[in-house]
Amino acid sequence: MSLNIKNYLNDLSKFVNMDSPSDDKEKVNKVASFLESLLTNPQFKTERIHYSSVGDVLLLSNDPKLSKADKFDILICGHMDTVFPSGTAKNRPFSIEDNLAKGPGVIDDKSPVLSAIYMLNELSIPETKSICLLLNSEEESGSKNTEEFIKEMAKKSRFALVTEPARPSGELVSKRKGLRKFTIDFFGKGAHSGNNPQDGISAVIEMASWILKINNWNDLSEDGITFNTIVTKGGVTVNTIPDRASILLEARSFHEHKLVSLARNFENLKNNPFIKGININFEEVAHFPAFLDNEKNQMMQRLIEEVGQNIGVDIRWLSVGGCSNASHIASVNCPVVDGLGPIGGGLHSVNEYMLIDSIIPRYTLLLKTVEKLLSI
Repeated sequence: MSLNIKNYLNDLSKFVNMDSPSDDKEKVNKVASFLESLLTNPQFKTERIHYSSVGDVLLLSNDPKLSKADKFDILICGHMDTVFPSGTAKNRPFSIEDNLAKGPGVIDDKSPVLSAIYMLNELSIPETKSICLLLNSEEESGSKNTEEFIKEMAKKSRFALVTEPARPSGELVSKRKGLRKFTIDFFGKGAHSGNNPQDGISAVIEMASWILKINNWNDLSEDGITFNTIVTKGGVTVNTIPDRASILLEARSFHEHKLVSLARNFENLKNNPFIKGININFEEVAHFPAFLDNEKNQMMQRLIEEVGQNIGVDIRWLSVGGCSNASHIASVNCPVVDGLGPIGGGLHSVNEYMLIDSIIPRYTLLLKTVEKLLSI
């Protein structure tokens, strides 16, 4: 095992200090070019899959046909984008404090992606075996453009590994909630709030009524469904009855049928508004299916537990509410395990961190897991 921590942290510093928000195609593509430059294994070639509105998906594979390959023994999936807007890296650059590496995206998903590329550089793959590392450009915004391509690549793969971070206590991920994200727009009637308020129909009041109604649907139990709503628009001036309002809403659950039924529930609310004269439109803008345990995934978990035992890494599992592309991969019946990156926490916050002393153990776990799967 030849990972050099000094070189790794140097490359990670460069990576973290490159902004890559999901909605900035140019910046994500610059990151993709940087990652291509780190590939040194002559067995591997790269391919960029282009999209009109988001950055490229980057493929690295020892199969010369890359995206046109008939099959892969292992698909490894990570993502290059972060939730942080442009300018974050300049204001909060990569730093090291004792055992913590910090910076925007350091654990979600930049160090896991870097570990995967370092791992490819160390592999010597038999001619009869094939691996593809797929790096998504818009995972954080829902993979709306790239979802179908990810699923097509998963359909022709025997096994899949997702290089999201291990949890703060070191657990890998065995289950993830599904997600549905909706925009809901409310259309009322504007009027002067002093001269003729009786002529107005407030889109904000209707919006607020929806938010309170939906909030009452929250069920925090393991089998429940949870909602989070943000207001994206709600009036212009305080002396005008607001004629428009908008919200962005997400729902999460381990139970797919609860998420699927939301469109029907929203349709019922739309047809029975709280305020007469209001018009409402809603649209689903992103979704991740629930990623659940099944026999194939449990087989993968047992294999990783065996690898962990052999190298002295304690393997434990956790169900989480966050989403990843493991959900799309699992939806086409490809066996998949998630959380194979280094250990860290504070995802999507100013406190995001990675444990430096977890790099080598989790890198070794990824490498030995790949070698084990290639032997099957």
